[in-house]
Amino acid sequence: MLIRHRGITPSVDATAFVAPTATLVGDVRVGPRARIMYGAVLDAEGSHISVGEACVITEHAVLRATAVADADRPVQLRDHVFVGPHATLLGCTLDRCAYVGTGATILHGASVAAGAVIAVGALVHARTEVPPELFVPPHTVAVGAPARILTPDRTDEVSAAIRDTNFAAAAFGVQADWADRITRYEQTAEVRVTEFGAHFDDERQRRVHLPDEASGVPDEAGGVGRPTPGRAAARRLLHADPEPARPLARHRSAEARSPPAGHRMADASPVRPGRAPQRRDPWALSPPRSTIASPTSAIRTCTRT
Repeated sequence: MLIRHRGITPSVDATAFVAPTATLVGDVRVGPRARIMYGAVLDAEGSHISVGEACVITEHAVLRATAVADADRPVQLRDHVFVGPHATLLGCTLDRCAYVGTGATILHGASVAAGAVIAVGALVHARTEVPPELFVPPHTVAVGAPARILTPDRTDEVSAAIRDTNFAAAAFGVQADWADRITRYEQTAEVRVTEFGAHFDDERQRRVHLPDEASGVPDEAGGVGRPTPGRAAARRLLHADPEPARPLARHRSAEARSPPAGHRMADASPVRPGRAPQRRDPWALSPPRSTIASPTSAIRTCTRT
């Protein structure tokens, strides 16, 4: 799904694939051979998102830029970046061949150098600089410039390091005392309420035009693939008159519903001359049949003899 936001429509290279259930909002630029998989959300807000060549953004990942912080915070992915399922990238930059594992989070103003790995569930905090090819272990916190790795059990060190990043200013442009959390979070919520209010004017876009065969055929959600022999046939079908829909089985004609000759419905009694057909109650119990001849029939048999 492509959504025009703040007057800007996402742009998708003809060789990229965007899944029908992925959502691209605003100034999102998807490069050649990129793959945006099902459920992913790329929201540029007032900034922009750029996805480089052969990047892979997998299921339910969230990429969100912002322009309300203390600086413009786009999301920028160089070539061959892999973003795992349920990962969150907010206003950050990833150099080429970076790898982000499932459920990992990279916050505003952070930069991940080429070949670095942010493993499953790890957190790269605001303004952090991850050196080239550094491995951030699962469920750890990378913070600082250059990054240092902290485990969650080191509570005091993690709190002090996060305080020094001034996250509220990096993400929301809010300046508030670290200890005054109620004021800080009230202001951050107000910032996002105002920023997200621009979505009232969003417009859904439908990409139904067909480019040249050499560049692929997009679907209405913006997804495209490499040209195949079947795409020429699909191109012709889009311009052909639709085939009349066949009636459903329950709408068959009267002739098709009629029973064959000599067949009698199970719940109908025989029709006698001068009498209307009788319908039996399907819930009525039939009297049991006796396998022994009645006394009256036996007397009649003796009388005849």
